[in-house]
Amino acid sequence: MKKCTKFRLFFKFNKNQPRKTQNPFAVWVFLAIVPFSLVSCSSPAAPPSQPTTSGHNTNQASNQTSSSTITIQNYAFSPSPLTVSPGETVNVQNHDQMAHTVTAKDQTFDTGAIPAGSSTSFKAPSKAGTYAYSCTFHTFMHGVLIVK
Repeated sequence: MKKCTKFRLFFKFNKNQPRKTQNPFAVWVFLAIVPFSLVSCSSPAAPPSQPTTSGHNTNQASNQTSSSTITIQNYAFSPSPLTVSPGETVNVQNHDQMAHTVTAKDQTFDTGAIPAGSSTSFKAPSKAGTYAYSCTFHTFMHGVLIVK
């Protein structure tokens, strides 16, 4: 019977020695990347610590005289930029299949987690200025709120 030498040449191991990982760096990279990729694809267990409103709250906006809307769809905010008055109610509608947030870079406003298919609202800052915001779950999502 002929021994299979191709198998032994490819794996280069000896039966009498314990098997060693060929590239320990690759194992560390794998262990570092996989947990973060799984976290970014899931919804959080609890909303961020400073939500200003709760999801599905549509009555609050109907009591205001003026309101503007940020729509989240296909992992993008629109319109951006959005111009509002100081203290104006800003509605946020999430049309994606994932939870998102609208969080100011300077933490002036934060909607907390907005579940897929729901909406919420927040008050625009009372101070005029340009406010950059993003989604804390998907940091590539950016928008701008102009208060004047």
